[in-house]
Amino acid sequence: VFDSVIQTADKHNYLSNTIVQARVIDGYAAQSRFREMDTFVNALPTKTGPVYTALMHAYTDKRDVAAFTKLVNEMEEKGVEITDGVFHAVSVCCARMRDTKAVREVLTKVRALVNVKTCRYYATAARTCHRLGDTEGVAQQWEELRASGLPIAMETFNAFLGLHVQSHNVELLQDVLRTMMERVPPNPVTTTTVVDMLGKMGRLAEMEVLIDEMSRSSEVQPTLITYHHAMHAYARNGDVVKMEAMRSRLRRDGLRENAYTFNILFDGYGRAKRYEHLADLIAERTAQGIPMDDTGYAVLLNMYAKGRMADDVKRTVEAILTRTAARAAESPATAAASTAETPGLSARMTACIAEAYSYIHDLPNVEKFVQLTLANPHCSGTQIETIFLIYHRLRDVANLDMMLKKYGGSEFIYNVCVAAFAKTQNHERVGELLEVMKRQDLALHTNTAIILSSLLLKAGKVDLAQAVIRWRQRDSASLDRSNPASADEMETVGAKSKKRGMRGFVKEPEVAVEAPATALDDEVATEGDAAPA
Repeated sequence: VFDSVIQTADKHNYLSNTIVQARVIDGYAAQSRFREMDTFVNALPTKTGPVYTALMHAYTDKRDVAAFTKLVNEMEEKGVEITDGVFHAVSVCCARMRDTKAVREVLTKVRALVNVKTCRYYATAARTCHRLGDTEGVAQQWEELRASGLPIAMETFNAFLGLHVQSHNVELLQDVLRTMMERVPPNPVTTTTVVDMLGKMGRLAEMEVLIDEMSRSSEVQPTLITYHHAMHAYARNGDVVKMEAMRSRLRRDGLRENAYTFNILFDGYGRAKRYEHLADLIAERTAQGIPMDDTGYAVLLNMYAKGRMADDVKRTVEAILTRTAARAAESPATAAASTAETPGLSARMTACIAEAYSYIHDLPNVEKFVQLTLANPHCSGTQIETIFLIYHRLRDVANLDMMLKKYGGSEFIYNVCVAAFAKTQNHERVGELLEVMKRQDLALHTNTAIILSSLLLKAGKVDLAQAVIRWRQRDSASLDRSNPASADEMETVGAKSKKRGMRGFVKEPEVAVEAPATALDDEVATEGDAAPA
């Protein structure tokens, strides 16, 4: 199909368009047809920015540092303009490379070629330094940005705040917050950002003091989003008393609750294992005329599944199916991202349902919704990874092997598979997967290394256990790639969403990788971005 599309494009002279050329390169790279890609590129009369960007991503997928470096040198020789977009692409690719020394040299060279440095440039450079484990580089980018005199947008402040929260660098975090408060006139948006950061850092007492100060101010009153960030901080800790106290303040201020409010409440009561309150919250939500949304259903499914409440899982699934069928009947357009068997049901939701059934060991329904997910034309890599996690949980190594052969494996997937095969004592298969990971220079995640080394020690294989620990130490020293959440910050064009089924609402203790930022985190963050006070 891809070849016929290229022939059609060539026939109509579309291949002269630089964007089309870049998409052709993307297509060849996605199919690992690098020889044909090189032939196509060599036939081009000239290379443009989009072509260079596509080639950079292709060489990064191939982990070909030499070709990547050669391409950057060519861009320098030909005087290709290094715009913010091109620099962002170079930074993304550098962050994904494993040859730390080489990519540092490339990044240094490209930085020198950037003529006009904007806020986006500094934020991108800081993210790249963070991915390379260069904390000094992150601090340097912040200092240069502050000294540049550029007006700093809230988006840029949030980028640096997020990086410092991830690296637990309280001193630099406070410096960014100080600068933000100095340069941006006090307003609910900036102060709410500080509330959010304090909550994420676990500094809840300081967060409460700040909200009290906002309440006493005539200019910077707490908004609904402010209260949501505070409630979410308590929900993450399962502190329903303080979460409800913050909810009471929200109501006293005359603010109207919405879907975000109830999703946070579901999450808080679920984490506190006070499941008896969930039904009352659902009834209260319905009485207020606030319809259930996908995130709300996902939180409920997650809580019921983790509590092994089979009847509640099944009842929630029935409610989801009834709602989506009704929506599809009302508007055929809503069925665009669904399957024929479940009109209106997205791949993300079918993966979420499959994961819920896996917790209560309802194997027929697990398989049913796994197949519906895979059959959905909009099934993404994140849903594929959720299915790998499901089979890992069920210790279904046969299906894991089948999925690995059919869909291939990312670093995340290989870590999941290694842990699963190790737990079933299939040491031969573990060895094969580790060899593949070494050849592809993939990192061994912390939890995977712990599981693997523990099982090897129990089997009396001390030397192998020590080798696994040394491997993990090497990865930690060079480039920490064990956190999918930070990898997500370096999204490329067409990169997948962070939301992986139910995964992430509650940290998964048995999974062989660190859990990413929660989907509820994403929702609250999206609310803040979409509806600033």
